[in-house]
Amino acid sequence: MIQIIALLAVVLTTAFVLKFYPEKITIKKMTITAILLSVSLLMTLFSINVFFLGGQVVIRFSQLVLILLGATLGPIYAVIAGFGFDVLNLVVRPLGTPYIGFTLNNIWVGLFAALTFKHLKLKSHKFKVSVMITSILAYAIYIVVVLTLFITQKDLMTLIDSITFNMIKSALILTIVSVLLIIIGYIIKRKKRFKFINLSDSLIMLIIAAILVEFIVQGFFTPIWLHDMAKTPILLSMQIRAIKGGLMVVLNSFIGYAVYEAIIKRLVK
Repeated sequence: MIQIIALLAVVLTTAFVLKFYPEKITIKKMTITAILLSVSLLMTLFSINVFFLGGQVVIRFSQLVLILLGATLGPIYAVIAGFGFDVLNLVVRPLGTPYIGFTLNNIWVGLFAALTFKHLKLKSHKFKVSVMITSILAYAIYIVVVLTLFITQKDLMTLIDSITFNMIKSALILTIVSVLLIIIGYIIKRKKRFKFINLSDSLIMLIIAAILVEFIVQGFFTPIWLHDMAKTPILLSMQIRAIKGGLMVVLNSFIGYAVYEAIIKRLVK
């Protein structure tokens, strides 16, 4: 049933992009898409599997390439890349039966970035900063909620050791403090029209896109797919990704920014 819903979502997503974001396919952009897909596929070979709190977390940067592809080339190419990456990954690394949910994930990763850049690019710097701060706060609240649910479980200490427990508490405290600092800074600097934030517009949009991917795709849908595949508890999977997600947002945003600028220069030529 979950597979059918995921397949329907793939079809609707593709139809949505074709309907509202039609674009002529060019050889230049398809070439760049192929190159980036090759890089993304290569990165999957160097992924790190971490077993944590009874579940598995895969740390890899292939997702970053899909984000950059969507940000630079647009929605149509994000969908093409999502399908292409899934097919190539199955050919190179046939690890079992294809799962449509992860195909949907691959499409959405690039598409969220594409839509973020398409709709925010012409907006004012102040508006972009407002969206970024709102996204950060929403994601931080998500992290606080899922980690709080985790450390308040009655049978928690039978699942993890004291070192891991203290690490999670520290992450929770750090997240809460960060949220408070962001709120305080937002209130204090609001009247100054965000002149205190000197980030470039491209970096701001990358941060927003990275948060959307970790928040929606990895934070909500991946746990559902894993539960359907391997009966991994959804809440446990969400908690694992809440810890990983903050780090991935930072890495994908700041590493991706330099690569994004290089791709844009190439497209302009």
